[in-house]
Amino acid sequence: MKTIYLFRHTIPQENSGYHNESIPISKQGIREMENLLSKLHVDFNNVLCSPYLRAVQTAQIISSNYFVDERLHERRLGKEEELTDDFWIRQYLDYDYKNIGGESLNDVRKRMVDAIDFYLNRIDDSQTIAIVSHATAICSYLLSNCAIAVTNTERKERRIVFNGSIILDGKIKTPSCFKLVFDNEKLIEATYIE
Repeated sequence: MKTIYLFRHTIPQENSGYHNESIPISKQGIREMENLLSKLHVDFNNVLCSPYLRAVQTAQIISSNYFVDERLHERRLGKEEELTDDFWIRQYLDYDYKNIGGESLNDVRKRMVDAIDFYLNRIDDSQTIAIVSHATAICSYLLSNCAIAVTNTERKERRIVFNGSIILDGKIKTPSCFKLVFDNEKLIEATYIE
């Protein structure tokens, strides 16, 4: 069996004034990520991450030896002025819904599946990899094997169900991860860890 820990980046700096791709993590984020790793007690064979700074800095806490993969970046929203108040819920009602110049959940799912399958097919049984990405990108990937429903639009809370069991009922915290266990490249176990 192969295991992937699919991490959401740790806590970014608030009101940093940086562009989305360049937001660094906070000091609290460093501590929280170190605490999460101390709970896991895992030695990772490979560490991969989104090119966004907060994901790269989270990966650096996991290992000094990591690889950046462009496909793991957060969803591109497109023109901000085109974003409507109901955008967040509509994306979960229609996985092809997108903003002008943006990506749908299905667009993000395709690139996330391509990336994760690429690495999954290159590790041996009993190996474990860490992948650091972002909440919507992670949910898009999970849509291939899980049912996801919006439970609170304002707080961006979701219910994620795998094989009839609720693995998350709330918000994907920063940092947190989904432990995904595969047998012959088929997902057989999914748990959420915060």
